Amino acid sequence: AVVGFFAAEAAGQIAVPPFTGKRVTVAGSEAGPFAALEGFLEQTSKAGGRDWYLAVVGRTGSGADAHHDYEDDLWTSWLRDAAARQVSLDPDRTLVILLSLGDRQVSVRPGVALQRDYGFRGGLIDAEIVRPYFVPYAKAGDYPGAIRNLVNQTEAWFARADQKRAEARRVQEEAGRRAAGQAAAKVAALGATIDRLGA
Repeated sequence: AVVGFFAAEAAGQIAVPPFTGKRVTVAGSEAGPFAALEGFLEQTSKAGGRDWYLAVVGRTGSGADAHHDYEDDLWTSWLRDAAARQVSLDPDRTLVILLSLGDRQVSVRPGVALQRDYGFRGGLIDAEIVRPYFVPYAKAGDYPGAIRNLVNQTEAWFARADQKRAEARRVQEEAGRRAAGQAAAKVAALGATIDRLGA
């Protein structure tokens, strides 16, 4: 899903930039404010096991679906570029932030496994991550700070989700052990009964 945080400026769409393997790609805007995020995204990717990338563009085009369509084109194009360049881009565990400065819009594109296994998509991302943690910084003009906060809070969200999944597995395994123990006890009791009847 796409979240806007100011009124958009009128301008033309920026062509989808190629994927080079760098964590930060800027097209149609000044790269300076975002350059420091390269190391931040690299460190976060290594620590969390999810690959983070940021694409900053001037405009994604006009129309209600322009940002979403641009995001789809970017994702498809980057996967194709990565394969052609033999550069790693995991379609399952990658997250791509698309920030359109001219449109004042942002979105997060999660990989297939992150959507499937965690339900991390669309409205959830908007409500639990983007609006509370990105938008306030963006409205203040601190886009690098907004990106850092978005990424950090997303990683915190996944950490909580992993804890819940681990607890659910623990409870399930404990229930399985109890059921196995009860079944074994019943078998033992039945065996004892048979032995008494045969005595």
